[in-house]
Amino acid sequence: MKGERGESAISYVAVSLLLAGVVAAVVSVAGLDDQVLRSVSCSVAKIASEKCDVPDAPPVSGGPRAGSTPPPLDADGYWDLLCRQQQFHCDDWDPSRGLSCNDHNVVTVYRYYADLYLRNPELQWAGMASLAGGLVYGGMQDLHVLRKMSRDAREEVLRQRFPMMPNELIAAIAGATEAELEFFEDKFVAMHKQIFRDLGWQHLAYDRGGIQEIRRLADEGQIPRATLEAWEDIASGDPRRVSRGNEALLYREQKTILQDDYDEMKNHHGLLGLAVTYMMGQTSESPIPGGRPFRDVVNELATVDLPDQICLTPWGPCQSIPVDDITLRAPIATGNIATFDSRWKWISEDMLPRYQELLRTDPDRIRREVRRQPGDRAAEGRLIPIGYDPKDGVC
Repeated sequence: MKGERGESAISYVAVSLLLAGVVAAVVSVAGLDDQVLRSVSCSVAKIASEKCDVPDAPPVSGGPRAGSTPPPLDADGYWDLLCRQQQFHCDDWDPSRGLSCNDHNVVTVYRYYADLYLRNPELQWAGMASLAGGLVYGGMQDLHVLRKMSRDAREEVLRQRFPMMPNELIAAIAGATEAELEFFEDKFVAMHKQIFRDLGWQHLAYDRGGIQEIRRLADEGQIPRATLEAWEDIASGDPRRVSRGNEALLYREQKTILQDDYDEMKNHHGLLGLAVTYMMGQTSESPIPGGRPFRDVVNELATVDLPDQICLTPWGPCQSIPVDDITLRAPIATGNIATFDSRWKWISEDMLPRYQELLRTDPDRIRREVRRQPGDRAAEGRLIPIGYDPKDGVC
């Protein structure tokens, strides 16, 4: 009987190993990776032995291990997940190294916004951020190449490209050091990251779990109450509320997240900060198809109140005037884009209404624009006729 049991055991092991080999071949043909292959082979081999282990091998399904449920994510958890999904190295994302050393992150973020909108049309803020990304990315590129130019070359380009700018402002930019101009480039990269850090992970949470996940995060204090209200509007399905909720996120971005950075830029090194931020406004085109540039919206000189009617003599004849007042406008910007009231006037009176109109009447046009690569839109908006190379080594 002992010999029979021994032969039976040997046969059992042989069959088990043969079965393991067959399973391995099938798994290999199916294209699964080596780690999964070892796990499946080991599981079959355990029929004959309890000593086969594959440390840290993931389950075949790719989901959580049996009997375990992953803990819900908080803001930091979503941020880490977002960075992994976008293949970022968050710890190495250093805006002080400028555009070229962060170019991959900048472009990837704008593509992320585009993907969000294309999957979830109610995420209008993400769609608008993607469109604006081309304008901002082009501006970053201009600052990047401008700071590397000599003073004479810089002044020549500025006078050619911006003939309406006052001489004092052109001289301030032309005479700035590379380090002084680098401040503005780095600041824009930092602002880009701040927006993504604040709203990017919230969009990921909504994309994964909808409004229920946003509510959970708000209940845990991870999302401000006012921002929760914006998300409730976005998820409502009511077109007016959806627009209102996205506008609230846009207001938060511009007022709460970015305004202190704009103030720093405007006040940087006296006249230089004023010159750079004025130039940005004077040259900023609308990222929305058919929208007006900043200089055509924020260009008031004065408002004149008009009488109800004009009479040629005290006794008549008289002509009624159908308007209460008229606004005198300049051919250049009279406000600074770094000032919140001026920037929000441009957004709220032209950019946002035009965007929402297109969403209602021609959403396919918006989708086509959102699908375009950030680099292509940036190239169209470039103002400095010098090529930008993200591998130029200026970090």
